[in-house]
Amino acid sequence: MILLSAILSFLNLHFGLSEWGMMAFQFILYFLLFFFAIVIFDWLWICFIPGVSKGVLGEHKFWIKEDGLFEKTSYNETLYPYRAIRRIILNKSYIVIQLTSWTGFFIARREFANEEEWKALGERLFSCVKKKD
Repeated sequence: MILLSAILSFLNLHFGLSEWGMMAFQFILYFLLFFFAIVIFDWLWICFIPGVSKGVLGEHKFWIKEDGLFEKTSYNETLYPYRAIRRIILNKSYIVIQLTSWTGFFIARREFANEEEWKALGERLFSCVKKKD
């Protein structure tokens, strides 16, 4: 709190903010501090509280099936129909299976024995997702 008061006093002295300007700046400053505190808390919660990250962090196994992409973790099993896959992105390090604008899977190239296996998976996923259209 002392640091915030010092910052506000500095701004008032150098920029001559009005009372409303100071109140608006205080609001923005407190809002940003609250926002970043929540983000840090959420990150710590997900990473360090047992059971919260089940099914998110850890090993995922995938199978390409006739009716969709099947995922298995130690916590759950999910079938993603090909129509639910938004797009497949193949770059130099990952295959990205995008489900929504916020969710998806990254499959690292290093998980494959050689480049041919990695490219074959990418091409197979491309063809399965294209069939949905």
